[in-house]
Amino acid sequence: AEQRAAIEDDAVPRGAPGWGSKDWRIAHPLVWTSRGGTPTLFACIQHTIRILGFPIAQSDALLAALFAHLYAPANVYRHDWRNGDLVIWDNRAVQHCRPKPNDMARTLRRYEVCDEDLTEIYLVIGRAEGFV
Repeated sequence: AEQRAAIEDDAVPRGAPGWGSKDWRIAHPLVWTSRGGTPTLFACIQHTIRILGFPIAQSDALLAALFAHLYAPANVYRHDWRNGDLVIWDNRAVQHCRPKPNDMARTLRRYEVCDEDLTEIYLVIGRAEGFV
């Protein structure tokens, strides 16, 4: 059986001095509630390692069931882009990805609406890592 990666305790919290791309790990609630009161699953197949506090086998089984439901064909929306399209989603409540990059040009702009402005933190990290 596949073993999940161990969660290390040496990660620097996001935005703290010394935080960088090596510190991608973070623990957070599996379900969070939006300001509007809607409970939302906060897990995705690309980034979720395990559910803390559960034995690995139980965590794997629950994540497999959750992901099977999330990514079932009846629950997936695939947008076929056309010139001039604008698509907006809540980044914390919608599973989203670009499954197969292609050579079609596109412009992606990300805007965040939140209580805390993290722009400067992300720019410092982006510059240090050579992304900006």
